[in-house]
Amino acid sequence: MALIYLCDDDPKYIQMLTDMLTESGHEVKSACSVELFGRLLQQRAPDLCVLDMQMPGGGGPVTSKMVPPQVPVIVASGMPVSFQQQWITGRSAVRFLEKPISWLGLEAAIRELLPVATAASA
Repeated sequence: MALIYLCDDDPKYIQMLTDMLTESGHEVKSACSVELFGRLLQQRAPDLCVLDMQMPGGGGPVTSKMVPPQVPVIVASGMPVSFQQQWITGRSAVRFLEKPISWLGLEAAIRELLPVATAASA
């Protein structure tokens, strides 16, 4: 279905999301650091990114600026959404989720954002 990049410093969280997303038919690539995420982006632009807000090296505020503007972003964090929104600005296709995220909430955000990615690439 879609190529989704995950960037989070928690390997268990990455594995859980990878399992859930691949079972739904998505191709998933992950990075556990801001540096590795940058390398992924150099290889190929994804259809969507799921980013952690708090990570060594900058987290969501840094990684969201690395993502091409046409690529939608989901920011997932233990921080309240209102706080997340203060740090991630200037993107039209972005959704915020609080951890622990629900599969239904993530799935709804992906369904909502993927048409944005399809329209931007057309």
